[in-house]
Amino acid sequence: MTFASRRLVDRGPVGTTAELIADEALTTNGEVVTWDQADTNTGAVDDGSFWASGNPTRLTADKTGWYQISGAFNWTTTGVWSQWIEFNINGGTYKASPRQAVDNADFEPGMTMSFALYLDAADFVEMFVAQNSGSDKSIESGKSFFQMVRF
Repeated sequence: MTFASRRLVDRGPVGTTAELIADEALTTNGEVVTWDQADTNTGAVDDGSFWASGNPTRLTADKTGWYQISGAFNWTTTGVWSQWIEFNINGGTYKASPRQAVDNADFEPGMTMSFALYLDAADFVEMFVAQNSGSDKSIESGKSFFQMVRF
């Protein structure tokens, strides 16, 4: 008996992880982070091709559908201030974390946020990081990332 079957095989989830190769200084009022597309030595993944060097602050949806958006950062210094993270969709604020008080001397302050989001093809997401210490601070390479995964 011969049996033949065909089926479509979806690649499954694809994603991009953008990372910093060097620490990035951010103003006291915060700003959208400019990401480096790191190579395999730093563990960055880009099978979704959502990051482009022409727009290094963005991860851009290639198709309409559901995406998991994640981001994390660590500051390079300790101190006393509040910090927060916002995700901007097509230039407007979509999701913002509550302001988190930082009052420390013994650990590296940072923050992580992740959520699911339905995007249209060509919609883009940016990660805005802010703090109110009164002086510029840097986020740390190797401990800060921005990720988009399409389901």
